[in-house]
Amino acid sequence: MPDFRGARTGEPIEERIGRLEDIESIKQLYHQYATYCDNGYDADGMGTLCTDDAVWESNKFGTYHGRDEIKGFIVEAGKVLVFALHYMDNATIDVAPDGQSATGRWILFEPAVMTREGEEGTDSVIITADYHNDFVKVDGEWRIKHVRANFRTIANLQDGWHDERFRGA
Repeated sequence: MPDFRGARTGEPIEERIGRLEDIESIKQLYHQYATYCDNGYDADGMGTLCTDDAVWESNKFGTYHGRDEIKGFIVEAGKVLVFALHYMDNATIDVAPDGQSATGRWILFEPAVMTREGEEGTDSVIITADYHNDFVKVDGEWRIKHVRANFRTIANLQDGWHDERFRGA
């Protein structure tokens, strides 16, 4: 990953500004991803952000291939996560030199409410994860190509995560 801490790369200003515009567009795309999750897990909205052959994978919720499988997963996630607030932070985005693909990393902190498995009721939970994603331009617009979510905690708030990182584990 390039180091841009104040360094002038020698590239023409237009290329440097173009890279900054791409980075901002990807940030906005991923902000929309979080918004669709936080507003009732909007599967149709989420589908508009992904390529036809996108992949969504995680260490806790499985892997889903293609827009339709991802939308199905989002519908099911919305039945379990009845409230969520995705704080996506520490974005690091690297745009390829041709401006047609990029990678991005985020950290997730998510207070949420989840249904209980096999019993009535809900729990307040804290979810944390690292995201490492791939993006591509489709018809001049950025789309999600591959989501990799490495969940660090899905813990009941009242129990903490010091003894059990994943509820029900």
